[in-house]
Amino acid sequence: MKGLNILVLSCLLCLSLSVRAQTDTLHLWQRDGKFIDRLADSQAFRMTYIGVPLVAGGLIIKSEDDHFRHLRNDYLPHFNRHADDYLQYLPAAVMLGMKLGGVEGRSSWGRMLASDAFSALLMGSVVYSLKQTTHVMRPDGSNDHSFPSDIPPQPL
Repeated sequence: MKGLNILVLSCLLCLSLSVRAQTDTLHLWQRDGKFIDRLADSQAFRMTYIGVPLVAGGLIIKSEDDHFRHLRNDYLPHFNRHADDYLQYLPAAVMLGMKLGGVEGRSSWGRMLASDAFSALLMGSVVYSLKQTTHVMRPDGSNDHSFPSDIPPQPL
């Protein structure tokens, strides 16, 4: 009986509401399209439309760090590779090799070298200062100068 009362009440409520056809959303977008175009053409949007979703995704999966660390420690308990110390210079070496090989670039030698030196100096100073001030333990436990994205190893 209670279900029948709810059904009748719902039907009466539906009949009492005014009935309208669907709104043409395409027309609304066309009318408001100037705002969307201005937003998409703004410098702030162009600077953030790729980075913000990537940062958000990184923050979402940050909780899985412990899981991946445990997997690595289970399968490679003595993980210690020094190739990363040298692979960081690979992009610069490839760029110089291509320039020496005759591949035309947008920049002259001087501009390219100055730009790369400035970006390396800027990146190195930011990374070094973060590593020195945050005191985050390295995943292998060797010292406390790890990049802040690394978390301390968990006891097994």
